[in-house]
Amino acid sequence: MRDYHTIRMLHPLCTATLVVLGMIIIATTNPERGGAMVLKETYIPVYGIKINPLNPAIIYVASSKGLFKTTNGAATWKKVIKGLPKNCSGQSLAIDGSNPDILYAGTYGAGLYKSINSGGSWTAINKGLEDTPSIFSIGIDPSQSKKMYVGTRGGGVYMTINGGKNWKQSGMEGCSVYGLEIDPNAPATIYAGTGSCGIFKSTNGGEYWLPSSDGLTDGTDSHVFGLAMDKSTPSILYAGTNERGAFKSTNGGNLWKAINKGLGNVWGLAVTAFAIDPTNSKTIYSSVCYEAGMAHGGVFKSTNSGATWKAMNNGLVDLLAFTLAIDPINPKTLYVGLSSGVYKSMDGGANWKAMNNGLDKGPSSDGVAPGFGSRVDF
Repeated sequence: MRDYHTIRMLHPLCTATLVVLGMIIIATTNPERGGAMVLKETYIPVYGIKINPLNPAIIYVASSKGLFKTTNGAATWKKVIKGLPKNCSGQSLAIDGSNPDILYAGTYGAGLYKSINSGGSWTAINKGLEDTPSIFSIGIDPSQSKKMYVGTRGGGVYMTINGGKNWKQSGMEGCSVYGLEIDPNAPATIYAGTGSCGIFKSTNGGEYWLPSSDGLTDGTDSHVFGLAMDKSTPSILYAGTNERGAFKSTNGGNLWKAINKGLGNVWGLAVTAFAIDPTNSKTIYSSVCYEAGMAHGGVFKSTNSGATWKAMNNGLVDLLAFTLAIDPINPKTLYVGLSSGVYKSMDGGANWKAMNNGLDKGPSSDGVAPGFGSRVDF
């Protein structure tokens, strides 16, 4: 019988699991050993998923064991790490909307990498990023793809205007930045969600940033891990926090209101990501970790713009969810990155199936617990 054992401090967002050398391990009770705790390995945790906007069968994931690619809708995966450092942990991904063959991958401790051949090989683009080698988020200006922003661990936001040939510090120095969103209608407007500083907004292309967290905090630090924009109405944004749940702004971040009905007790709740249906923005999915135990968390769905949520976890073997992606052509198809690999739904989240053929098992050999286990800076 499976016994989910809560071990605090082992995973800052989801302490119902044990992180050992980058592997999420589920604790079980073995009756043959008199109830002693046995640790079973699972598939590697997945922190980032990106779908090719022109061919949704092509998908990339960032995981504790590097980067993987599928060309058949996640039926099988292949490692794509040529040019990356050995034992590199992937943290974030971005696809150039003007040319989906161009990819960017952020790592934990090894900087930022670029591929111009759909992940076939990678080249470091870290000039100016030497002091902030952990890249947690990537944003590409939709009007000029050579202008980019990255969110770093403890170094705030950096920006480039030449496709990553060199970078300069843009703002929020001292903060870890987990989410970046760019207004597609006014690309000079950018939002950044941080690990301890709340949300910031720039209206001049990252030259200056101002706090944009009214309603989000209660007088203490606000840890924002998930940030999403309704691209059909860019003034509508969603923020996922640690221990405060989900928030929504309808006026470009000027004011935030909690939208937690159906998510459960927000104490211990970490909302890590959102995915918005591109054909019906009232339909939103959120990925959730819950430190109180495996019985909570996973994927939640709202069909009324976040007013209420419902758990959609049928088929998920664990409920520690870190990231989400939605098929841009068939939005009933979704992918979630869990502590135990990738799961896919083809019916709007009603049912999920493991899609881990080709993903690695076992501990990372870099000796670091990557992803949220090491990147959360309180």
